[in-house]
Amino acid sequence: MSAKNQKMKYLPVSLFQKRLRAFAIAWPVFVLLISCTENKETSSVAPAPTPKVVPVYTSAGAIIDSMGTGFNLGNTFEFQIQSTSPSSIYPLINLYYSAGFRHIRIPVTWMDGFQGNTLCDPDGNINTAHPRFAELKSVIDYALQKEMFVVLNTHHENWLNSNYDGSALYDQKFAGLWTSIATQLKGYSGRLIFEVLNEPHGVFGDWSGGANPSAGTSLELTRKI
Repeated sequence: MSAKNQKMKYLPVSLFQKRLRAFAIAWPVFVLLISCTENKETSSVAPAPTPKVVPVYTSAGAIIDSMGTGFNLGNTFEFQIQSTSPSSIYPLINLYYSAGFRHIRIPVTWMDGFQGNTLCDPDGNINTAHPRFAELKSVIDYALQKEMFVVLNTHHENWLNSNYDGSALYDQKFAGLWTSIATQLKGYSGRLIFEVLNEPHGVFGDWSGGANPSAGTSLELTRKI
């Protein structure tokens, strides 16, 4: 092989070392550029949203410990004094929320009150087309969206409080009412709490003209309902 051909095939050692060093420096940079390009393409795809986890409460005590301070939305859905319009209730919820309140109690009269304009029929079935029921659901939704607890009850049910005698007639009506409430709200968050009945009065006993709250009959009926 001629000297010319040897020069074409083989590099001098010094030149070979220089090119090797250049390759050693350039290769990591090349790999980094490819990596950055791949990361850029991957990052252009929006990550899947993280599912919102609603806590599961294992006891009433755990719920109470989590509820914090609350307020009562009185004289609204249980007694026609304040407006039931969500537009007038949302600012009130915002005000209490900004002050650190984290649960709201919403008393509701279902089968009595509002001058006969009731939410339910005599068997306790909710009229889901009633405008006031739509307003109630909107207020519940709004509070739950703010991750507040909501306590919903049956309140001025005078048909029950003034007449309950432990008979199947009233038991079935009251069970029908709560079955209807639970059916309409069964898909809601665990932060929605059901209060079966407002504090006892009437035949269950009170200090305002009702039965003696310490009497055996009053206690028996209260426990039964």
